[in-house]
Amino acid sequence: MSTLDDEEQIVITAPCIRCGILFMSNPYTVPSAPVHPVTRCPIRPDGTRVNSGDPDAVREPLCTPCAYLFRLAGGADRPLSELFPYARVELIDRAAARANQGGNTP
Repeated sequence: MSTLDDEEQIVITAPCIRCGILFMSNPYTVPSAPVHPVTRCPIRPDGTRVNSGDPDAVREPLCTPCAYLFRLAGGADRPLSELFPYARVELIDRAAARANQGGNTP
């Protein structure tokens, strides 16, 4: 049986949720964003927002440049197409999303 020492690290290769580039990272320390597994963005098909810790939220990794962009955006209202260009927006009820997001469209 093997155990992890302080010197050993786990490294995975995964695509960035924003740009799609494959990159290597430690799954425990990689910056990530909570997304819905169907829409691939922080909005569910019914238009409600996905929050970190929700039962249907999936943490997806962000590469270093995309993580920087997310930090710059902070709490600012940014277009979904800018932050999640590969989101499946056709699966989102846009009228419900506008109502739930206070008039902001996905």
